[in-house]
Amino acid sequence: MKSWFKRFRIANALDERRPLPPSLQDAIAQDAELRGAADDTATVLEALRSSPPELKTPAGLHSSIMSAVRSEAGAQPSPGILPWLRWLAAPAATALALAFLWHFALRPDPEPPRGTTASLAAAAAALELPHAIARDVPAEMLAPLSDELNRVNQDLNRTKEFLIASLP
Repeated sequence: MKSWFKRFRIANALDERRPLPPSLQDAIAQDAELRGAADDTATVLEALRSSPPELKTPAGLHSSIMSAVRSEAGAQPSPGILPWLRWLAAPAATALALAFLWHFALRPDPEPPRGTTASLAAAAAALELPHAIARDVPAEMLAPLSDELNRVNQDLNRTKEFLIASLP
């Protein structure tokens, strides 16, 4: 990991054409791998600087691109067999979702089978458990939570006041 960082520092220094720090020069002198990396980096940078890339653009490139753009702009999409089906999908999905919700919201509750009073009592006890805990827990244990809730409410009120004040 340290050698990667040293290689990065060498590459940055050579790229910016500034001298290497003395600590890095000492590390290069002591490590043959870093010496090779510094030489390779210097060779690559010199090769890149000495030969700028040749950009040869074909003469007809611009005109061929523009003719392709014009031909696409002029082409009209062919109408499908039933173009009204494209917009029908969203309302149909919405109507199906509403019918599904309506079915489950309006159906009557099934009567519990006989002999389930014990399981209903257990379910009622489980639903009452949070209320019993809230009654039995001392106020000292809930004080940090209520303090945090008060701070959140203060933050929300301050945010509301800031937003109202910043409106033109």
